[in-house]
Amino acid sequence: LAQSFHDAKRPPARLWPHGARNLGATHARAALLVFSDPDVYPRADWLAALLAAHRRTGGVVVGALADHGTSWLGRGMHLCKFSKWLPGQPEAEVDNAPTANLLVPRAIFDELGGLRGERFLADAWFSWQLRQHGRVLHFAPAAVVAHHHHSTLGEFLRERFSRGIQYGDLRAEWRHLGIGGALFYLAVSLLPVRLLRILSLVASQCARAGELGSLLATLPLVALGHQASLLGESVAY
Repeated sequence: LAQSFHDAKRPPARLWPHGARNLGATHARAALLVFSDPDVYPRADWLAALLAAHRRTGGVVVGALADHGTSWLGRGMHLCKFSKWLPGQPEAEVDNAPTANLLVPRAIFDELGGLRGERFLADAWFSWQLRQHGRVLHFAPAAVVAHHHHSTLGEFLRERFSRGIQYGDLRAEWRHLGIGGALFYLAVSLLPVRLLRILSLVASQCARAGELGSLLATLPLVALGHQASLLGESVAY
């Protein structure tokens, strides 16, 4: 019976991650939707902490992302990708909600039409939509999942570069960038302007989380990852 139920829900072709989340949401029956990733490990009180934060705020809740592992490479990759959502930081409003650790009331999810299933960075688009509609993205540092990083250095840099291209395309579409806007973003992405700003933000986020020492130890890798992303964005612009 369980296998028959599973097969009945299986789509005819493989879906992108956010398309799969949309499909899951159509079968869910609760008033709250919680999204995660297959390469994260939730702490025992993770869901309870997400729910408690939702009860306090009544809206969208973004949980924290810790690093699962102790390697230098994994730590650097984690700080490059997830410094904004490190555990140990205070509760706050954030501007982006990764679906690796996210609670969304179904009414809000349906109001925005779900996630863009054809986009790999659909959670960024969804976050922009939420803020455009006056919704607050509340960061709950007590709701922790640990992300497991499997990539080699080469895989990590290629991923950052490809995500940069995708993000640049997404930003250009969202902001309706013309030639002038694209040239502006191209210039600040190629020059050290944005890289220095990003690294200063990462440093402040790591300092609030008590991770400044880890950042200093992995700074070359963190900077390299962000530079790869910016090069990808430059290609898009």
